[in-house]
Amino acid sequence: MKKIIFITIAMVLISNLLFSANDNIGTFGFSFLRTDISARANGMAGAYTALSNDVNAVYYNPAGLSLLKNTQISTTFSNYLLGIPIGNLAVSKTINNKNFAFFAQYLTDEQDKTDSNGVMEGKFGNSDLILGLSIAKQIHPVIYIGGSVKYISETLDNSSASAIVMDLGILHQTTNPHLKVGATIKNLGFQLTYYTKDKIKEKMPKTATIGLNYYPTDFINFLLDIEKPFDRNVIGKVGIEYKYNKVIQLRGGYNTDGSSWNNGGSFSFLSGISLGFGLYWHQYSFDYAFKSYGDLGINNQLSLSYTF
Repeated sequence: MKKIIFITIAMVLISNLLFSANDNIGTFGFSFLRTDISARANGMAGAYTALSNDVNAVYYNPAGLSLLKNTQISTTFSNYLLGIPIGNLAVSKTINNKNFAFFAQYLTDEQDKTDSNGVMEGKFGNSDLILGLSIAKQIHPVIYIGGSVKYISETLDNSSASAIVMDLGILHQTTNPHLKVGATIKNLGFQLTYYTKDKIKEKMPKTATIGLNYYPTDFINFLLDIEKPFDRNVIGKVGIEYKYNKVIQLRGGYNTDGSSWNNGGSFSFLSGISLGFGLYWHQYSFDYAFKSYGDLGINNQLSLSYTF
């Protein structure tokens, strides 16, 4: 009974965070912490908080790691806007009824550097690195909890900064056998080093999310995430995953934040739409997804996973 009360209180607190007023638009740093890095999850527009049943749960809801029974390794490559490459590596293992995971995520880019008159001055470098450790445990037949600690380093031309942040997540199988709910609070932490000698602090891009996963059969998942970044308005994400057979899975989704990229161009109507698929063969899985930013382009992601 105490654990049921605990999850109820957690949901209420996160709900208050989700719908609280927003006075901090555009004031947070370390935006790389917000990057989605799973082709499976991206195929469903990132609506993954209440599903999160693979190693990439570390990016969406670390409590979901408790659902894993075997060791799993996964890597993802993403061709982001302007061709900026993003990738990751995540490994999970079960030890003494607890699930642990290590993960690393990177971004590296180089652009032309010009002065105020447009004259070339060489190259402008930009790189980000996240290193993280997660732990999850089933604390009740219907309750799973998890957390992650992440170190992030950002380099912008000749300046750099770093931070330590933490994610907390919970996953609950409701009394309805076809419904799971999940909740997370992400990127709680502090800055370690600064871009300038004046030590100007960057606010962490904190986010609170509540998710639902309704699965009327073993072949389909209907997903909904309500996400509240502390510096932006509420974002809604809906997704669907359909298991066509044991080998093929089909996915689709929509992210309401896509309206931010709707500039009235020819392909603006596609903003926020995601599509993807998965192929499964023995212990191997291959996932692909694309997320549309309208006329600004498409984010392609490829993931390869191995379970043993």
